Amino acid sequence: MIRHATLDDVPAIVRMGQQFIQTDYRHIVRENPEQMAALVTMLIEGEHGTVFVIDHEDDVVGMIGILCTTHCISGDMFAGELFWWVNPDQRGNGVRLLRKAESWAIKRGAKTIQMIAPNEQVGHLYARMGYAPVEMSYQKFITA
Repeated sequence: MIRHATLDDVPAIVRMGQQFIQTDYRHIVRENPEQMAALVTMLIEGEHGTVFVIDHEDDVVGMIGILCTTHCISGDMFAGELFWWVNPDQRGNGVRLLRKAESWAIKRGAKTIQMIAPNEQVGHLYARMGYAPVEMSYQKFITA
């Protein structure tokens, strides 16, 4: 079952977030459980974002966090994915989770939705779902 996350789900979402980072982003972003919990809480309690979870046999096995805001250049409402993860044994349900987030964004007046692809495999999934690449992102670690 896909449902809105509640504050009771925050610990499970943070654990999945840690898996997400360790699997796809361990060399890109530093893991910070406290910040993850703060982000999830803000999305659950705020009016511009949400978190949907997949609840399977009373266990949270998937999540998507999305934020809807005004585009800084066009002024159009758009939605952006902040995180999307489904436990490997439940991956077939990930598309349903994304479709739920898309519906949520449409109801809020979003004209577009942007998703992040950590690898080409995810990029191919997005392409099959009608998404088109927009630009590439680069990152460099810097120190003072």
